Amino acid sequence: MAQSELVPPFRLALCWRGEASPPHSCWRGRWLRRRLLRLKSKIEWCENSNRAFSVDLQIDGCTAAIRSGDKRSQKELASYFNSRGLAYRAKGDFDRAVADFDEAIRLEPKNALLFNARGVAYSAKRDYGRVMADFDEAIRLEPKGAAAFLNNRGLARHSMNDYGGAIADFDEVIRLAPNYALAYYNRTNTHRVQGDNDRAITDYTDAIRLDPNFVTAYYNRGVT
Repeated sequence: MAQSELVPPFRLALCWRGEASPPHSCWRGRWLRRRLLRLKSKIEWCENSNRAFSVDLQIDGCTAAIRSGDKRSQKELASYFNSRGLAYRAKGDFDRAVADFDEAIRLEPKNALLFNARGVAYSAKRDYGRVMADFDEAIRLEPKGAAAFLNNRGLARHSMNDYGGAIADFDEVIRLAPNYALAYYNRTNTHRVQGDNDRAITDYTDAIRLDPNFVTAYYNRGVT
């Protein structure tokens, strides 16, 4: 609908009271109102707060929001592509996830979270060259909040059998976020691969201290 066809608020009020003239102008207002309500629902699906909707609904909602043609800021549009990428990644469709993260990064090239999200997708594809490039860029863009990015890079390095690099990353995570239980747990797994069970047990104990409900840490400490 062109800007000149939009129904102003006072006209909508007359429509709702049945006082508008000419009456056909109400159809435009009602159509616009229904369209905005539908789009609002689609955006809610796309954002999927608290994972209230299935990933399929999330994908449908993001696709509708992207295709709506409404004027959106680059940040808003990037968030829709990112949300759809996350949904595709959750479904295991890593190629489509990467394509959406690519578009989100094109729109918001200084958003560290987008590089981290794409790095996780590349990790699932075992494309470790791109994995490291994305995590490095996320860390460069947001060095003060890089604990989660360093943790993910440490996991990637572990998968690449770069155990020294993995330990270095987990050490840095713990320095930046000493209460990050998952970093201790991830470091224990690298210690175990290296045969350093004493350090592994110490890290499992720290992970349990920080998260007393960390069931896997209890189990792994028991069998180490």
